[in-house]
Amino acid sequence: MGENRRKHIEFVQNNIIRMNQLSFQIKEMSVAILTALLGVYAALPNDDGSRNNLYIYIAIVPLLIFWLLDAYYLQQERKFRGIYNDIRKGKDTDIEVYDMPLARYNGKEYSFINAAFSKTEIPYLVIIIMLILGTFYL
Repeated sequence: MGENRRKHIEFVQNNIIRMNQLSFQIKEMSVAILTALLGVYAALPNDDGSRNNLYIYIAIVPLLIFWLLDAYYLQQERKFRGIYNDIRKGKDTDIEVYDMPLARYNGKEYSFINAAFSKTEIPYLVIIIMLILGTFYL
């Protein structure tokens, strides 16, 4: 393995790590925002003692945004993993040195929908459904 190829793999690895870190940070922010809004919901009852479901509906909006953003970063990470695997296995005959052709990786495995409904992203959907159902029972 040549030095240029080794450096290329290192660049791709760095992008994979960065996408993974961004995904983790998004999950952290979504938990913090959800917790804060549910805390406000619990702490501020209406004059008649009931709760204002508006805070729950407001919590759904950032969750949806974070879910979509997290799915995007997961999709990008999968594409970088595809590039990494092709370079590592020696399938890089048409991949120039230091090139990261993300557009070539567009099959089902790399689709946005597949990323959005992967097992690491499903908790967003479960929480959103629980919040919506919770408004009817609380």
